[in-house]
Amino acid sequence: MLTANIIRVCRNRRVELLPINFVPFVAGPVIFAYNVDACYGNKMERLNIEKETILRTENHWFNQPIALPASMEHDYRKLMCETNERLASMGLPPERDWAVFNDHFDDDDLWRSASPLSRMLHQQLRRHDTAPPPEDLM
Repeated sequence: MLTANIIRVCRNRRVELLPINFVPFVAGPVIFAYNVDACYGNKMERLNIEKETILRTENHWFNQPIALPASMEHDYRKLMCETNERLASMGLPPERDWAVFNDHFDDDDLWRSASPLSRMLHQQLRRHDTAPPPEDLM
């Protein structure tokens, strides 16, 4: 197929897009090669290494401790105790704390702990609230 396309480009002396009927002949092998690399190659290992590097070195919202109200601390400690007991029984190190507790949150604390999607939705709502009402509603 590649050879046929090279001959077609040389014969016409111009580069043009492949006809639409070539899509199955191009897409099929590409998808097959991707899946072979995922199953039998080392693609999953490369993805896992990249994920670990991102989690370890980059500062993202999901790497920060979650701010929770102090009323949830008892349940959190119980959950962490159960989780760490299970990890210890499997011979794994205990999980580090992923929450901080406070009864008084200011807007900056909430904004820092919000996910990017929540931030975007909050900004959209803020724009919607500050927009003047439509003329037909007045």
